[in-house]
Amino acid sequence: MIDESATKIKRDKDLLQEKVRGLFDSIVFDIDEKGYLIQLMHQQDMRDVLTDILSEITQPLKLDSFDCLKLVADIQRFVLTLFVHEDFNDFKLLYVILESSQNVFWCKEKKRKVYLSALLSDHGIWSDMNAWKECIDYMLKLKIEDAVRRKKRKEQIEK
Repeated sequence: MIDESATKIKRDKDLLQEKVRGLFDSIVFDIDEKGYLIQLMHQQDMRDVLTDILSEITQPLKLDSFDCLKLVADIQRFVLTLFVHEDFNDFKLLYVILESSQNVFWCKEKKRKVYLSALLSDHGIWSDMNAWKECIDYMLKLKIEDAVRRKKRKEQIEK
């Protein structure tokens, strides 16, 4: 029973990675697959996989398909809705959604760019001031911890 469960979790993680990375390579999938991927977002370990994938997007990324941009937006909108309506505080995921939404785009006619952020802009999370305060506090804490860690490492190297 445990082996079957672990196998299913691994299969789901692999599927999530394949499909989401595929979207960034402009490979569209069908509505049933979208529904299944969205369902997976209820699980923390699957949101961790999504966090890892989105954190890889650190520079502008052009998608060749508007359908792919919409699918990415649908998955991210669902996660944002979970953030608002359920009590989970995964600020790293929120941060990478923000980062990726500023980098992922599709070009329509006359090279006009449509960014992922435009498809997320009407979501209710943007008016949740408490979520933003907590997110900023969390990210500052991470930055400070990282700076302290780097300083200690530098001091050890200089000795």
